Amino acid sequence: MSDLLDHLLQYRLVVFDVDGTLYDQRPVRRGMLWHLLLGALREGSPRTILALRAYRHAKEELAAQEAFGHEATARRRAAKASGLSEETVGGLVEEWMRERPLPLVARARFPGVVELFEGLRRAGRLVAVLSDHPAKAKVDTLGLRPDLVVAATDAAVDVQKPHPKGLEWILGETGCRPGEAVLVGDRVDRDGGAAERAGVAFLLRGPAAPPGVLHLPSYLSAPEQVA
Repeated sequence: MSDLLDHLLQYRLVVFDVDGTLYDQRPVRRGMLWHLLLGALREGSPRTILALRAYRHAKEELAAQEAFGHEATARRRAAKASGLSEETVGGLVEEWMRERPLPLVARARFPGVVELFEGLRRAGRLVAVLSDHPAKAKVDTLGLRPDLVVAATDAAVDVQKPHPKGLEWILGETGCRPGEAVLVGDRVDRDGGAAERAGVAFLLRGPAAPPGVLHLPSYLSAPEQVA
């Protein structure tokens, strides 16, 4: 932890992605899939699963296209794919992707995250969160206290990573220069791409990394450079 904190202290601003970066998505997804399957059996219809799958797929496609207005477009596509109304799809997204997972998210928090946030704050560094999804409830559930929580669904951003607008907005709000900031994320294509285009350093949180990417196996270890 001390080596990691020392590394991050060279930056004035540390930005964290959320899903897969601050908590382990795997047990959350397994748990939610189980609940969804039980719900489909009770209802006698797979429509909820179809709608959420279509929504998630659309969000991925729209991120690759760097499309603005992605949230409304994803809900519209999911409604068409599932035969449900856009209003119904919106309610399902809120319930099954943003509210129900919270207890699972809390249990899946990566070890060392809270201590790292507290260490950065004590050292006077700015800490922000940048997610492609609304993140305030997840951040609160994880017991974290960043200075700024920003989502691609915010009107001021409205576009997902790898578009750099979210990072650039955070830089503007905090008054930091790109060279004073680092983004910690779990996806080289999305998080790393946004960091590169914004001129911000990137640190990959995950079990493995491509050559040349600074890699963080866990929040209890020092970053590693993959040759």
